[in-house]
Amino acid sequence: MRLTWFGGAAFRLQYGGSVLLVAPGSATMAIDAAELRAGVDRELAFDGEGAPLPFAAEEWRPLARRSPLSENNQSEMRVGLDGGDTLVLEAEGEGSLILCRGKALPDLPGGLVANATLVLTHPEVQPSKGVWPRRVLLAIEAGGEGAWDRLVAGLPGVPLQMLDPGMAVEF
Repeated sequence: MRLTWFGGAAFRLQYGGSVLLVAPGSATMAIDAAELRAGVDRELAFDGEGAPLPFAAEEWRPLARRSPLSENNQSEMRVGLDGGDTLVLEAEGEGSLILCRGKALPDLPGGLVANATLVLTHPEVQPSKGVWPRRVLLAIEAGGEGAWDRLVAGLPGVPLQMLDPGMAVEF
């Protein structure tokens, strides 16, 4: 998985064998649109055109693993929207990716969150009680220090990383 943040809630992802572009209109850094969209397989949005179907948390089940002998070598990917502020992505062979642009963290199933990378873009985000993600990435331009302090206290032992606009991270 490779993730590049362009400010706001704009991301370019290499995830599950696809290149995804999330909310490019919210980018706050200057970047050529043609360069940003080069090689993109799918564009996603939190609302309006490009928004995926709602994520049905009560119906969530882990993706079934395909047999290595399967004739279909295309990896399966699921994308859902939870409440308008959270994109949930799952792909075979990858941990879940949860992109949250709101203050409140979504109430998602523990099995989904425990294996997830959680990306937060709101400076006033609060840690949730209960299940903790595999890692948390903060994509916050102003006021990130306060969010950092709250998350360190609320998610002890969970790796946190502050993202810089335009810089890619791989994991």
